[in-house]
Amino acid sequence: MTGTDAKNYTANATALSTADITPKGLTVLAVAQDKVYDGTTTSFVILSSSGVIRGDSVSFTNTAASLNNKNVGTNKRVTVSGINALGTDARNYSVINTTAVSKATVTPSPITVVATGIDKVFDGNTNATVKLQSYGVILGDSLSFTSTAANFTSSAIGVNKTVKVSGISAIGIDANNYKLVKTTASTAAAITQR
Repeated sequence: MTGTDAKNYTANATALSTADITPKGLTVLAVAQDKVYDGTTTSFVILSSSGVIRGDSVSFTNTAASLNNKNVGTNKRVTVSGINALGTDARNYSVINTTAVSKATVTPSPITVVATGIDKVFDGNTNATVKLQSYGVILGDSLSFTSTAANFTSSAIGVNKTVKVSGISAIGIDANNYKLVKTTASTAAAITQR
């Protein structure tokens, strides 16, 4: 204690009081992860905040992260919602933003097209008819396949004759969401007598 009249007073050496410690506000950043086309708008994000004090145990979660549509594309908008903090020290922080926006790329899903040969009656040429399909197409997608050529290796009558298919491509609304592993295929069919 100091001052002109300090000698006229005595003071206690210690004292107690109370104060509030309010949670530190955090802005959470979302980084969306690129993915291979899967027919959904679901996205996966990594959440972080530079405001977390070093050594504190805090992580972040979200209830949803969605692309603006399911289709293949680059720098696609991803909307994140339901952001929340969790961990031992989570109560010491308050999340300022419960939503965030990020960008992600969706790449085509690789698929293999299988050809099934269709038997034909001998007509003197090697032209063949085949059915093309892929088991990698997601249920509900609009996609079919075509080819530029399908030919028997010879025009002679026979069973289990090799058929070579080339120029395979995908057509349909969802064609751009897929990438063909190969544009050729091989199958077998019969050429029977007239």
